[in-house]
Amino acid sequence: DLCLMNTLKEVVPVRLSELGEFDLISTLAARVSDHDPRVVLGIGDDAAAVRSDSSRLLLATSDALVEGIHFTRQTTNAFRLGWKTLAVSVSDIAAMGGMPTFALVDLGLPEDTDIEYADEIYSGLQACADEFNARIIGGDTVSSPREIFIALTLLGEVEPGMMVSRQGAKPGDRILVTGTLGDSAAGLALLTGRNCEIPAADKRFLEDAHMEPIPRLNEGRIIASRNWATSMIDISDGLAGDLTRISHASGVGAVIYADKLPYSDAYRHFVEACGVDPLALSLHGGEDYQLAFTVPNALAEQIIAQANELDIRLTEVGRIKAEPGISIRYPNGEIKELLAGGYEHFTGTEKI
Repeated sequence: DLCLMNTLKEVVPVRLSELGEFDLISTLAARVSDHDPRVVLGIGDDAAAVRSDSSRLLLATSDALVEGIHFTRQTTNAFRLGWKTLAVSVSDIAAMGGMPTFALVDLGLPEDTDIEYADEIYSGLQACADEFNARIIGGDTVSSPREIFIALTLLGEVEPGMMVSRQGAKPGDRILVTGTLGDSAAGLALLTGRNCEIPAADKRFLEDAHMEPIPRLNEGRIIASRNWATSMIDISDGLAGDLTRISHASGVGAVIYADKLPYSDAYRHFVEACGVDPLALSLHGGEDYQLAFTVPNALAEQIIAQANELDIRLTEVGRIKAEPGISIRYPNGEIKELLAGGYEHFTGTEKI
């Protein structure tokens, strides 16, 4: 039983090959909380059952994290892996102006994995779920030959009049982003061996940005509820790549202002100490999980001022143009076309 297993765990690591699937499910189910009046059936049945609200639109998103592609055990711990797995999906819901509700988690583990490691993944999942008011209600556990993988499906809700998609950008709209860009990519560089002399606090900030991202759920709700955005997306694959998605969906193009991208002090210290081009990471690095959205030209200053009053940092980083394609404008007026950038999963290369 669970008490016996916890006692054993303190004495010697328990491998999944010794535990078995059903005991693993029981252990992980005990880690999460589905005490929510909307949950009729949670973990442990053939399917979960929840009460739906017919007055709202149902949102659904899924993400998968695979060891060696999205993470390594050397660059993150189990708790933060769990947190990030849910956080990246919460970010998708935030980009639609919605609120997360229920999550299903499929977890693949090699049989020699310590039960403590699996338990810590679920601790991270539950901590993120608590932070953003989501409930983990089911999923699956399977044996994986070598690598850990996690596939997560997250449901959410949004009021019909508030939902924001990628499809509404119009020529002349101005492009705004929340927060700062490039921090996560800089953190990954540090975690994978980039040796730069920067203050310890800056190093922690950048590494935390990569391993434990904070989805901009509150900002997404405010942007949607106030009808600021004509289109919106979360920045998961880099600003250039994600603006390409808005451009394709809306049938427009975009120009990015090279000298307007917002950087944290820690990021500035990193690029100076390491001799890195700040544009490369901020445009193509990815995993910032900020929000990029477009607003009508005439309302941009008003929106930025209102956001500032709400302690939300917004920065104008470009404009929507009628011609297709993404370009970058430098301070001297020079304009260059950009590749989308980002990781190509089936070629295993970076497009920069």
